[in-house]
Amino acid sequence: MRIFCSFWNGSRDPRDFLKLPHYYEGLLNGLRDAGNQVLYYCPPFWCAEYSSDAPQSLLDAIRAFDPELIILFNNLFYNFDFSKNFSCPTLVWEVDSPLYYTNKHILKNNPHMFYAVASSTSIDVVADMFGAERRQILHLPFFTSVQCEEKEKSINISFIGTRFTATDIVRNFLAKSPSQDDRKQFDKALAYVSVYPFGRKEDIKKCCGITSQTVLEAFDYEKACALLSSSRRTDTLGAIADLGLSLYGSPTWAELEHPARVALSYHDTRVYSIQHNQDIYNASKISLSVSHVQATSGFPWRVMDIMASSACLVSDYHSDFEKIFPKAPIPCFSSPFEAREICLRLLRNDNERNDIVAACNEHITDDFRVPHVIDTVGAFIGMRLAGKGGHIQAVAMPPIVQPQPPKKTSPLVQSQQTSKEVSSSSSSSSSSSSSSSSSVFFRLLKKNFRGKRRLKLIIFCILLAAAQVPLLSRFFSYSRRAWLLERITINTV
Repeated sequence: MRIFCSFWNGSRDPRDFLKLPHYYEGLLNGLRDAGNQVLYYCPPFWCAEYSSDAPQSLLDAIRAFDPELIILFNNLFYNFDFSKNFSCPTLVWEVDSPLYYTNKHILKNNPHMFYAVASSTSIDVVADMFGAERRQILHLPFFTSVQCEEKEKSINISFIGTRFTATDIVRNFLAKSPSQDDRKQFDKALAYVSVYPFGRKEDIKKCCGITSQTVLEAFDYEKACALLSSSRRTDTLGAIADLGLSLYGSPTWAELEHPARVALSYHDTRVYSIQHNQDIYNASKISLSVSHVQATSGFPWRVMDIMASSACLVSDYHSDFEKIFPKAPIPCFSSPFEAREICLRLLRNDNERNDIVAACNEHITDDFRVPHVIDTVGAFIGMRLAGKGGHIQAVAMPPIVQPQPPKKTSPLVQSQQTSKEVSSSSSSSSSSSSSSSSSVFFRLLKKNFRGKRRLKLIIFCILLAAAQVPLLSRFFSYSRRAWLLERITINTV
């Protein structure tokens, strides 16, 4: 089976664009081990709408691969309708929430898409938002590739995750010189979003009785969700930071000025592979999960990873816990203060903590491992996701155009040799798709060494390289880095 996948590589290693976050590493390994041929691409952007057309060289690579199944995680791709250009099924696989699906207008025009959603709430949201029938939507909880290991517990509390970017929604509102009543109505609208994150802007007027035109003009539903998610995560981490928090994830944690103890808990270590996550969780007494506000019923893949390790999971509450793990004694909190109290109790009580770990380990059965997930997806779309001679291929990021004689496979495709692992931490990998970012840049310069493109490309490459320097990285947000990668792409196709 030939399968094309597209997803956001938010954990991209600057030394190698093709290193993968552990979730996709585990899935692609599993697809390959089942005998599938996999081609994947990581777009240089993460956003709800992306109007740019796909580079022709990228489309040529996909057509040369001739996929039998297309999987778009969060529907992440350029402004391109696969259903009108390929006859094979397309599966939109949720990893965040429907709010963050890319190019929703394409989905609304394609009622025959398949969907796999991690949250039971998303079933209704996808049906209402995109007109999909229930039979086209699969409830597919996350899986894990993490294994439990007994290691020295050198970390009291660990958290691996992104620092959600707080938006400018409040600043823009205050710039309108709102009255005291306007401020109260804005606060009321935020409270509504915290309970109903999948609503629409018109809902705050209808359901909250918002009458202020200043509020209605300044309010943005998705930005409000981002703001609330950022506050929830930062406040919770701030409440337990002095208990021995070790924080891993996006470098922007180091830029956080308040509370300072959260920034001081940050470890500037790249964490993305299965081995990276497994090592940290197994070295932790407690591992925390704090979700974004849209995760009302479902929960992030972090929960499965912690439950499979020797760390004790402490999480915010999700109603799907009771459906998927009805007997798992997961300690849940509803406020930063409660999170602190739970962590204090568990740090003092080794026996209780170990009992919770053992119970959670028992719940991570084969149903939450990659082979079962692959079988479930195959049965859902009516295809057997298996074959012979499985391997993984990657479309280079950024795309590289090389003038070569026509071949059966696109020169964009870099083939990975069949192996048991695509692990990002393996220094002995024989994969021919792995190449350092510096070698990528040199090839880009070599192929674009004339005219204005040369100067532009050099400038963009220098800026992107500067973004990896710890002292300078604070000036380069994820969106800015994605923009630089996009500029490099435009100047090489």
